[in-house]
Amino acid sequence: MSSSSNEEEVSSSTLVAIDTDKNSKHAVKWAVDHLLEKNSSCTLIHVKTKSLNRNEFDSETKEGRPPTEEELHQLFLPFRGFCARKGIVAKELVLQDSDVSSALYDY
Repeated sequence: MSSSSNEEEVSSSTLVAIDTDKNSKHAVKWAVDHLLEKNSSCTLIHVKTKSLNRNEFDSETKEGRPPTEEELHQLFLPFRGFCARKGIVAKELVLQDSDVSSALYDY
């Protein structure tokens, strides 16, 4: 019986992948409007991608280096604020992989 409750918890989880693209804002808004209720929670996921070349990051900053913890914090800030205004608790998760879809699938 406990595995059934675990399955319910997993199936009711809402995960939204975000990045610096403007479409992330629309994805979070859609999830909040269509999937989530007030006082529920969701997990915002950002995949920090690293290409096969050791020194090359796909999610580089303007300075050509991987984003710092503070820059990642700033990435999540507007999404957390939007969720909070709607009464949603947003958790943050940063994954690192060379392929975004693989990272999300494996998670």
